[in-house]
Amino acid sequence: MKAVDLGLNVKWGDRNLGAETPTDVGNYYAWGEIEPKESYSKSTCKICNDASITSIVGNAKYDAATAKLGDKWRMPTKEEIEALIESCTWTLETVSGKEVYKVTGPSKVFIYLPKTDFIVNEYTQKENIGYYWSANFYDNQGGTASVLYLSSSAHGLDYYFLYAGLAIRPVYGDVPAKIEAVDLGLSV
Repeated sequence: MKAVDLGLNVKWGDRNLGAETPTDVGNYYAWGEIEPKESYSKSTCKICNDASITSIVGNAKYDAATAKLGDKWRMPTKEEIEALIESCTWTLETVSGKEVYKVTGPSKVFIYLPKTDFIVNEYTQKENIGYYWSANFYDNQGGTASVLYLSSSAHGLDYYFLYAGLAIRPVYGDVPAKIEAVDLGLSV
């Protein structure tokens, strides 16, 4: 994994976690889990019923990027994804036969973000859209986290269920001083 300086407040990984090339999808992870698995459902979700967890960013027990890549590598925050969306130029391209977004930062350097599948229960959505985890819960929506959403016609911030299998694009940088804690509304 190489850290790419797009001219933002953190450096972005040149590929997805578990990917061999910048256009490969890589591995899928449930939010707050550090290993890929066979089944992505509410019943297999390790973190879904743990109301004590308020943030996972940079915590090697819950942040797959930190666990796999080491210190300073981590999942991006919602704010870092917002900066990527707002400060970069996004161009849909076909590279090596795959539809990817070329995301060019203020520094004129770019990364590729491939469209990814997502896995929920036994259903796999094939590469027409993509979701990438952030390290933040989604406001007060119990059981969801903020995600970067990609399609052929749009990209933006959205949310998805914690138990889904989604891709992770690591960032390299210090953990932000303040990550807002959110009440999941879960009972344990």
